[in-house]
Amino acid sequence: MFFVKSSKQGCCICLSELEGKRGSNEVASCLNHFATKHLSAKRHITFYSDGCPGQNKNNVVVTALCHMAHNRPDGQVVEVKFFESGHTHMDVDSVHANIERACTGTEIGTPGEYVQVFKSAKKGDHLPYIY
Repeated sequence: MFFVKSSKQGCCICLSELEGKRGSNEVASCLNHFATKHLSAKRHITFYSDGCPGQNKNNVVVTALCHMAHNRPDGQVVEVKFFESGHTHMDVDSVHANIERACTGTEIGTPGEYVQVFKSAKKGDHLPYIY
């Protein structure tokens, strides 16, 4: 899940656990895909992350971010900030909460039905889009 502060939109990248897990390789691939598709024109990108070592704060993701920064045109900056333990509330958490509320009482039979739940989770300023 990514959240773009300037547009106040959350982005859910959905993949089945048959395609991949939730580890550092998948997170690095999603970061690269998202940045390439949505942030290529931005001069300065700041990623905020919690300190989860399995997904975010590890050598695979840091290497992917370094690769991303190295391949950007001159003058563009990629910055990464990690929250301190216990102080990790981010805008994307509101999107997660909206999705959890939308799942409550909803029977989901196939992975594709999650996309409809994500789309129905739009609340206030936090508008998720899916791919």
